[in-house]
Amino acid sequence: MSQASHRSLEELRPRLSQTPLESPHRPRVPSRASGGTEGTQGSHWSTRSDAELTPKVSALLQPHQRAGVRWLFRAHYRGGGILGDEPGLGKTLQAVASVEALVTAQLVSHVLIVVTAEMVANWAVEFKKFSVEGSVDLICIQRERRHRVL
Repeated sequence: MSQASHRSLEELRPRLSQTPLESPHRPRVPSRASGGTEGTQGSHWSTRSDAELTPKVSALLQPHQRAGVRWLFRAHYRGGGILGDEPGLGKTLQAVASVEALVTAQLVSHVLIVVTAEMVANWAVEFKKFSVEGSVDLICIQRERRHRVL
């Protein structure tokens, strides 16, 4: 990504509505009542257990970060997860790598990352360094507009 795109939510609304919520790429979480198999997408459930990382990102990840990316990728099938490592262990890079892997695998088309205003620039820089060019739209909503938008 050569430069973070700053667009308003109103500009992105038509694009966001292009992908239906029930996408064929959206995995379904198995039902406990059915023994864990109802709603899965056949072999897709077991064959997509590891994230495919770009060589650029893969070369930068430490072993614990690879494990974190793999865990986040697999957590997608369980409805999500929270990566709660200690400060300084590279959670941002793990999150960026996980998003890239999910988008590359066509398992998601949109990801929402909510951060404080102080962290927006940091996340934009990290995505600029590690993600596919043009794959990120940065939307900033200030406190006074947040209630109207949400």
